[in-house]
Amino acid sequence: MSPIETSMYMSKMKRYRIRTLVTVFFLIVSFIGYAQPCTKTLKIYANDNWFPYSYVKDGVYQGLEIEVLKKVLSDADLCWHFVSYPSSSRAIREFQKHNVDVLFAASYTRQRDSFSDFSLPYRQETMTLFGKKDKVELLATNAQAVPQNIYPSLRNTIVAVNRGSVYGGLFQHFRRLCSDCVVELNLAQERFELVMRSRADFLVEDFLSGLYLISHNSEYKNSIKASPFTIHQNPVHYMLRSDVLSKDEFSRLNYAIRQNQYFIEQTVEQYFQKYAQRNVLLKTENKKAS
Repeated sequence: MSPIETSMYMSKMKRYRIRTLVTVFFLIVSFIGYAQPCTKTLKIYANDNWFPYSYVKDGVYQGLEIEVLKKVLSDADLCWHFVSYPSSSRAIREFQKHNVDVLFAASYTRQRDSFSDFSLPYRQETMTLFGKKDKVELLATNAQAVPQNIYPSLRNTIVAVNRGSVYGGLFQHFRRLCSDCVVELNLAQERFELVMRSRADFLVEDFLSGLYLISHNSEYKNSIKASPFTIHQNPVHYMLRSDVLSKDEFSRLNYAIRQNQYFIEQTVEQYFQKYAQRNVLLKTENKKAS
């Protein structure tokens, strides 16, 4: 190889090394931007048996709330660690002891606001009255389809509710007037079983959660139905310990909620399509048969 050819070859190799280094540099920068390390790991209370929102399958938490939570926190550069307790009321006590950082699907109350921060709302929660089909139909007839009219009739019944949940002003007023009418249980399955065994007349349950349980149990499907009465409807939030996030981290969380609103709405819609639509079809078939 002549000196000129050698010089040309060395020049090409130099340009090649420069291009390679530039490419590697941009790949590293891109990777760092994409794989942004989370700024904090949060201890999050997750229910093991709250179908279809939060449950454990094959040792892994799954469900609507879990899908939404992972997307929002990932986009906010926050990591998570799930912890479990027997009930939401126990989880709130642990929250106040700093053993839990975040509760998802939390309803806002002034009392809770005194010891925690609330994110922006991210979805609606609908608490519905369920019961044996004949009792639901009788109640609907007596109340003339007006929700406020059900409470006089409920004074002669037993209503099963979740320990630690928020049911709104009307139900709280009813509960003060008739404390013996309300019984608290930790699990939705326990509340459904109480109604099935006629040890309770009605139960109050999240609408989607109730429809899920009915669609997955033939005895429930044949005996229990959702009433037309909404006990309480309100937006839900992430409830955080007041000192757990910095102002910047809290802003990133709320920004991630806003940016993922379409994803959240689509995820909720997919779950309703899967369970609520199935229940509507069953109702239609029953009406045609009758």
